[in-house]
Amino acid sequence: MEAGRYPDCYILGDNGYSCKNYLLIPLLNLRTPAEQAYSRAHILTRNIIERAFGVVKRRFSCLSIGMRLKMNTALAMIVACFVLHNIAVEMNDVEPPIDININIPINDYNAVPINPPRLQNQTAARTALINTVFSQQ
Repeated sequence: MEAGRYPDCYILGDNGYSCKNYLLIPLLNLRTPAEQAYSRAHILTRNIIERAFGVVKRRFSCLSIGMRLKMNTALAMIVACFVLHNIAVEMNDVEPPIDININIPINDYNAVPINPPRLQNQTAARTALINTVFSQQ
C-alpha cells in the first residue's frame, strides 16, 4: 500500500493510526452531512470487519492471545488461519460459540488519536472520497 501498488484501494483503521492516502480513519469533528455519511459508513463497515475477525479469533485462539513467533512465521500462521477459516465457511462448518466470559474491547470511534498530528496531504484521499462519494447522498 505504501508503494502505491493498489491506487484505488483503501484500508479502514481507527484513530490509533495516522490518516494516510490508503488508510481511512474516522473524522473527529463532523461538520457536514457528507462527513456524517462517511462516518456512518466507516463505523458500519468496521463493525462488520470486527465481527468477522471475532469469528476467526474464536476459531483460532492463537490470534487472540498473541504469538511469540518470528515475523515471517507469524504472517504465515495468520494467513493459514484465514485460509482454513474460509474453507470452513465454504464447507458450512458451524461457527465457534461466543464465550461470554471473554472481555472484548469496545472500539471508541471518537477516542483521541494516539498520534494526532496529520499533514494535509495525508488526508487528501479521505477528503476527496468524502466530497465525491458521500456528498451525493
